[in-house]
Amino acid sequence: MADLPAQIGQAITRKPQLVTVMVGANDACAASTAAMTSVADFRTGFETSLKTLRRSLPKTQVYVSSVPNLKRLWSQGRTNPLGKQIWKLGICPSMLADADALDSAATERRDMVQDRVEAYNKVLEQVCATDDRCRFDGGRGLRLPLRDGPVEPLGLVPPQHGRAGAARRDRLPPRHRGHTRDLGFPS
Repeated sequence: MADLPAQIGQAITRKPQLVTVMVGANDACAASTAAMTSVADFRTGFETSLKTLRRSLPKTQVYVSSVPNLKRLWSQGRTNPLGKQIWKLGICPSMLADADALDSAATERRDMVQDRVEAYNKVLEQVCATDDRCRFDGGRGLRLPLRDGPVEPLGLVPPQHGRAGAARRDRLPPRHRGHTRDLGFPS
């Protein structure tokens, strides 16, 4: 969320017709659960950013992607030796640190991160619902499936599908893939 205001500022200078917002994973992927962005700060940051965009670009459409399921990433990626080595470099330590740990403390930590992800998604949905030109993905990012095959160690998308392809296929509803004008925005 910390980067969103500056990114919105950059978007405003370009005067786009559609802005896509993908926030929250970095807020949950902190050094510890205590360092995660609070839900209240997350809400304030998103509300402020959306209001800033709206003041400058009242007709710009906004598409908000839900925060991905970080616990699923851990669950499916923890058996990948390469992924675990990369995670040790500090990738999302609140969720991915000690990938092999299954004790109660590790389970509680991962549950706290996932609860925060779900709370962030609720905020995104609620705030977006207050703006007629904002559409939330309905939790598609949270439910983004990891396909059969190797998990890309740095992210949620298997390498055979590619990040851009997954964003097109999995973030937009099926009838809108490849189309942005049919997202149900007012004209």
